[in-house]
Amino acid sequence: RGWRGAPYRIEEEELADFELPSWTNLLLEPGKWVEGLILETNRQTTRVKVGDQQFDLTAEDIEWTGRKNPTEIFETGDVAWFEAQTREEDGAVDHLVLRQEPKLEGAVVVLESATGAVRAMVGGWDYSRSSFNRATQARRQVGSAFKAFVYGSALEIGFTPADTLFDAPVAFPGADLQLTYSPRNNSRRYYGITTLRRGLEHSMNVTAAKLGDLVGLDRVIEFARRCGISSPLQPYPSLPLGAAELIPVELTAAYAAIANQGVFVDPFVIERITGPNGSLVEEHQPQAHKAMEPEIARVLTEMLAGVVDRGTAVSIRHLDVDLAGKTGTTDRYVDAWFVGFTPQLTLLTWVGHDQNEPIGRRMTGAAAALPIWRSIIETGLEEKWIPTGEKFASPPSVVNLPVEYFTGFLPGTGATAVIQESFITGTEPTRLYDPEWQRIMRLPWYQ
Repeated sequence: RGWRGAPYRIEEEELADFELPSWTNLLLEPGKWVEGLILETNRQTTRVKVGDQQFDLTAEDIEWTGRKNPTEIFETGDVAWFEAQTREEDGAVDHLVLRQEPKLEGAVVVLESATGAVRAMVGGWDYSRSSFNRATQARRQVGSAFKAFVYGSALEIGFTPADTLFDAPVAFPGADLQLTYSPRNNSRRYYGITTLRRGLEHSMNVTAAKLGDLVGLDRVIEFARRCGISSPLQPYPSLPLGAAELIPVELTAAYAAIANQGVFVDPFVIERITGPNGSLVEEHQPQAHKAMEPEIARVLTEMLAGVVDRGTAVSIRHLDVDLAGKTGTTDRYVDAWFVGFTPQLTLLTWVGHDQNEPIGRRMTGAAAALPIWRSIIETGLEEKWIPTGEKFASPPSVVNLPVEYFTGFLPGTGATAVIQESFITGTEPTRLYDPEWQRIMRLPWYQ
């Protein structure tokens, strides 16, 4: 979002002797944010005082601002935030990197899918700035992150990932009961014949809206309720696109039901309370229920894994663990989401402003929320609390078959885009792909 300028400036003649209140009992260590006072700045040198130490900034230390000339950023006497860092093995702080308190807020939830235990939670940037916990108290539109429940409800009534819909202009009754609601894809183009898998992977809004209409919005809501969504859901045509406002921990737990082979477990943060002598005062009792059949959860998991393999979350495909999830973006880029899971953990990240202002141009879930999600997974793999190479379990009632990616047919003559697709036993496709489909798929459906 760019550099907004120094928070404030000290108007003193003898800056070298000036002490900021935040320096009282200052412990300077790598990774810590500290206030720094600009003693001198020109094209060659920018000297910063922190406590009783002074540091010279380099071009790398301000690189994220997009500026190379420090005089475009600082004036003598400016006070700004810096992160203390080290390049040496002894760990001593030897340089500073310019930082800035964001106007944005965020939330993170890390849930153990099988038990409902909240293993980590972040409710905002800084508790001293705002005690409002966005992970447990905020209600935000979830955008395309809701589409998992639309596709899950479709699987329950017999749809398969290889079935096709026609992604093209469509109109639904709006609030005026006229055909005034016409959803559009984020790309502002249409894709014609598309499989359900491809529609979910690339987050096609029109396909999701059509699918919700075919399945029935009451059935979509009922499926979401079984997954643990308790917030108000209205059967409007915009529901499949995430018009509903949900609480982050609620959405995380609903995705955990998919990850937990169809079993929803109520999330909790306190496992037990004991007295001074070790006596048990209170202990959490798991609350669980069946949200969907295991084979539905497995096929839906594979569809969400495709979002990582080929879709909007492809930037995390390289990580050495099975991953599945969905990006979410709301109108005007107000909210950015990514919610997904490993075989053991379900994680959610959200970014946005408290006052529903746009984050910024093209700040989708993939751009604003997914990088945070990725960093958590990378840390987990590095620190080994996420097992490397872990795979999703599969019930025996689900089979994997090769299909042609764009049509969902079994591979035949001329089929080059072939993927492995998951089907509940008895729902496998029988039609073979043939070269005629190359011509059909090249027709200008966008017109």
